[in-house]
Amino acid sequence: MRRVFIAASALVCAAVFAVVAAPASASSTSNFEATFQFHYGHQNGDPCSAGFTGTVAGYGSATGTCTVTVTPIPGSSCVQLTISSTITLADGSTLSLESTATSCAVGGSGSAPGSSVSYGNPISLLGTYTITSGTGVFAGGSGGGTLIDYFAGDVQVVELVGTIALP
Repeated sequence: MRRVFIAASALVCAAVFAVVAAPASASSTSNFEATFQFHYGHQNGDPCSAGFTGTVAGYGSATGTCTVTVTPIPGSSCVQLTISSTITLADGSTLSLESTATSCAVGGSGSAPGSSVSYGNPISLLGTYTITSGTGVFAGGSGGGTLIDYFAGDVQVVELVGTIALP
């Protein structure tokens, strides 16, 4: 009887160990970096509609489009932004992001004489992004990080730095 009990206990322990030790579906987390640019060409273009061009490190050239909701921050020259964007690689893979950020004029440029009618005043934007979905090489992707955006003169540069987990 004791042998049966020991054998049964060994089987139960082995079964529990097998369940605990069984690997879960593995995902791979890696650094994610992307840089995009938009050249205004001395016009008040909309980079979100026209699209940004750039690169995603490790994946190559890409384009980006977005929609932005702007909410003024009372008592400041800054605004709060909610941004939905899509990055598309040359192979058609897409990555969808949701971001929140604060955008402000750099230094005293927002209150400089003529700033409301002049072109190319410097603006900085700092926020965070979350990956909400992906297709192709980004299918099942998740993650997030920091969004940094600089605008001055004719050029706007957007940088995304964070992590991406892929199944």
